[in-house]
Amino acid sequence: MIIPRKNLADNCLFINEELAKAGLFGSPKRELHPDQKVPWQISPRPFRLDQRTANQLSELGHHLLLFLRACRQLYQESLRGRQPQWAAAYLHQGKPDAIIEYGQMRRFRSDLPLIIRPDIILADQGLVAS
Repeated sequence: MIIPRKNLADNCLFINEELAKAGLFGSPKRELHPDQKVPWQISPRPFRLDQRTANQLSELGHHLLLFLRACRQLYQESLRGRQPQWAAAYLHQGKPDAIIEYGQMRRFRSDLPLIIRPDIILADQGLVAS
């Protein structure tokens, strides 16, 4: 994505529109400005990273994907009784039965999010993801 350099406000508006075109985000969980398309704030300036940190973030994606797959497998095996049942029970807490049933449908079992977006903290010891 090439961002126009007219002014900072135009950069934010451009990013907002491009993210909306991608169709990756559903309805936001909080009230937004009527023209805002994503449920987070867009900075007019990029957050500068040194090359080492940028490489670490790039490599992190594969590990996060493996982690999500392992969590999904733990959940499925918990439902089947091959792993402790508390894992599935924990994930079901506070969800209506219809949502739980929807999430257990065979057609969604292997689905993963289109974007893996953990919170990343730049610590003195390196990156920390939560």
